[in-house]
Amino acid sequence: YRPVDWSVLDTENGQSHFEHYKKLISLRKSNPAISKGTFYDLYRYTDQSVIVYGYKDERIEGNNDQVVVIANFSTSDQIIQNVPFLSSGNWYNFLENQNDIYTSDGNYGEFQIDAKEAIVFTNEVQMLTVDEEVNPKKFHILNAYPNPFNSSIKIIFSSNYISEFLSLIH
Repeated sequence: YRPVDWSVLDTENGQSHFEHYKKLISLRKSNPAISKGTFYDLYRYTDQSVIVYGYKDERIEGNNDQVVVIANFSTSDQIIQNVPFLSSGNWYNFLENQNDIYTSDGNYGEFQIDAKEAIVFTNEVQMLTVDEEVNPKKFHILNAYPNPFNSSIKIIFSSNYISEFLSLIH
C-alpha cells in the first residue's frame, strides 16, 4: 500500500495523470460495458508481456457497448499480430482522438504499442463530459424535529436534480 502523494498534483506530471484518470472515470460512468458487461480475457502475448482484454454489455436492454484494452507491461515497444477484438467494425481510441482502427473480422493485423502503455478502444464514439457545478432550480427541506432523547436528527431533502450532494451544517 502506497498512499497518494497529493503534493504531486500541482505539477505538470500530476495534472497529466489527473486528466488521464478523469477520462477513465468518465468512461466507466458513461459506458455500461465496464460496469454491467461481461469480462473477456481475449489474448495474452506472453513473450511480449502484452495482454488484450475487453468488456461487452450483452444485456437485452443494453446497446452492445464494448471496450477493448491492449496493455503493454514490457519496458520496450512491442509489435503484436492478429489482435482480437470483441467484434468487427470501427474501434475508437478513447484516450486519444486519433489512431482509430477498423477490423473486418474481429482481428486486427499488426499493432504497435509503446512500452508501459495501455490503449483503450470503444466500439462507439464516447463523448467526454465535464460535470459543471450544478445548482438545483428547486429544493425543499422538510421540517426537522430534534429528538431530545437522541443526539441525532433526520433531515429530509428533495430536489428536481438527481445527483449526489454535499450538505454542510453549521
